[in-house]
Amino acid sequence: VITRSIKIGMTRDTLEIRVLQEMHCLNMLRKYIDGASSYLDVGANIGMNSLAAHFVFNRNIPIVMIEPSIDCHPALESIERILPNLSLMKLAIGDDNCEAEFNRSLSSATSQASSMLQFSSTYKGAQDHANAPIVKDKVRVIKLDILESLMGYDLGQNIIMHIDVEGFEYQTLLGAKAMLDRVKIITLEASRSLFVNQKSFDDI
Repeated sequence: VITRSIKIGMTRDTLEIRVLQEMHCLNMLRKYIDGASSYLDVGANIGMNSLAAHFVFNRNIPIVMIEPSIDCHPALESIERILPNLSLMKLAIGDDNCEAEFNRSLSSATSQASSMLQFSSTYKGAQDHANAPIVKDKVRVIKLDILESLMGYDLGQNIIMHIDVEGFEYQTLLGAKAMLDRVKIITLEASRSLFVNQKSFDDI
């Protein structure tokens, strides 16, 4: 019912399959944490991981969907209206509090592979969608360490964090130094050589 009430840039069936896949992954993590206090979805796209977290963990914990792409905001706004424990922050996460350029890809309605970094020649040679037109949007960037002050509430001592930021993982973690001792689990999607000046997995 929830997924069929969301305005999205993909078919409903595809969204539901993606949410179920995310639920399967998150369900395997439940035994490693005793009572999540909050959930951060950094690079939320259109909310598949956030919805999965809502169903897998306590449905009353705060879930924060963080996404800079304006193409994804309508879907996330729909989720926010339906589920009161999910909130949307329309910004990017990095190692500084500033305004910066965000490379929003027009490859799909859900901004597939959009990034704070530029696409590498390796990526463009391997994937057609990496050659789609790019719009350079000015977006607000914050350190995760100031997120609670912006939101006005404490995320607690058992934070779970999901990071899918297309090559910007290192900068995301650098800006979360003060928070990390309260983060109990991090799930992170990392790639190799897809973006210019992307840090290695060892660096991350």
